[in-house]
Amino acid sequence: MISAGGFATVWHLAAYGLGWISPTVAAALMVGAESGRSGVRAFFRQILRWPLSPWYLAGLLLPSVALLAGLAADSALRGSAPAVWLQLAPGLGLVGPPLAEEYGWRGYALPRLQRLAPPLAAALLLGALWALWHLPTFFLPGARPALFWPVALWLVSASVLIAWLYNHTGGALTVALVTHAGLNLNLVPLDPVLSLRPFVLGAACLALAAAAV
Repeated sequence: MISAGGFATVWHLAAYGLGWISPTVAAALMVGAESGRSGVRAFFRQILRWPLSPWYLAGLLLPSVALLAGLAADSALRGSAPAVWLQLAPGLGLVGPPLAEEYGWRGYALPRLQRLAPPLAAALLLGALWALWHLPTFFLPGARPALFWPVALWLVSASVLIAWLYNHTGGALTVALVTHAGLNLNLVPLDPVLSLRPFVLGAACLALAAAAV
């Protein structure tokens, strides 16, 4: 038997899961309306394209470098080292969100936005939409709404970085998947139970990296 609390947990997980895959589901429906079944098949076949490029490694590692820089800056300000520097996210966090989201964000929305606006403007707009799409998760039980703003900075900066990598690999969705995995790779030491400052500083470092590209 599932208790009332259990039902609430199942409901939250189901709602989160449906929200998780909504960008890809919406994009697939749009492609189906535009191009039919053959278009949908081609849309999902984007995952098979892996051009040889060093940008994959950059996408995987740059977010963790930014977070480590944030931790280092916070340590210097506090005068003491953090309890944890590196702690890799579980496998689901590395595979699930990129697959659930990136078909929608970079597989569908980004190339269409870039037809209407310069790449930087398109990336910034998509980053803002990406951040707003995450907003409801900050009001789930146990979440910290104050984290939204540094996470928004993180996502907008990441959107610019991913767009740059996407364009420099000839529009390879797979580089977006790898970079999204890199964004989740080392978030565990910056869990919301810790101070906001390391995450804010890490987000600022990622913003600087995005500005540099």
